[in-house]
Amino acid sequence: MSTLIPEYELRVSEILVYFEFLESLLEKDAQLHFPRGRKLKYARCGEDLLKILKANTFLILYNLIESSIRNGVAKIYDAVRSDGMSYVDICQQLKVIWVHKQFAPDEGRKIENNAKRLMELIDSVLTAELVSLDARDLPIAGNVDADQIRILADKYGFQFAASAKLKGGNLLKRVKDERNSLAHGYKSFGECGRDLTYEGLVDIRKQVIPYLRQVLRGIDRFISRRSYAA
Repeated sequence: MSTLIPEYELRVSEILVYFEFLESLLEKDAQLHFPRGRKLKYARCGEDLLKILKANTFLILYNLIESSIRNGVAKIYDAVRSDGMSYVDICQQLKVIWVHKQFAPDEGRKIENNAKRLMELIDSVLTAELVSLDARDLPIAGNVDADQIRILADKYGFQFAASAKLKGGNLLKRVKDERNSLAHGYKSFGECGRDLTYEGLVDIRKQVIPYLRQVLRGIDRFISRRSYAA
């Protein structure tokens, strides 16, 4: 039985805990209390901290996006490895991916070295060498949104259908863009969180989580049907 969806739901539960905590802090007159011996010290959560916590939501949601897609591809590779498949056994899409990995373009490579590498590649096919693919080679690093997911779906051959109310996952782009602005220092957390509302963040969460769930279910079907096989 695939662990892809259960692992995803575990990550989702962590996000829901964060949202619950954030909602509590944003309640009117909300206070934090700290033990001081037999007494308690009370303090309000300042506006600046609330801005930071709201902006941090984009980091948490983007982590869910990228980790989910990487984990989904990793499960495909695990299935190929578990089945002990060679080049001739895998589907056309995975053949292309494997060849690109084994014979990556290199303008600085000498002609004779190209020939040598090509011969090694041919030998591995003829001897039915087991296919080895690594999800760490997946070209995703801060660039995953709904468009990128659709590109990867075409590249790997899996399909998914998200309901119309999810609007094609259009809000994943905002999560990606805001995350990158924070990660690369283009925005401070205060700037990012200044105009955010809890309700707006919930709207984003309510699109991102179901959209990714549909993508992963598509990958799960791809694996269960052994669509990775030729």
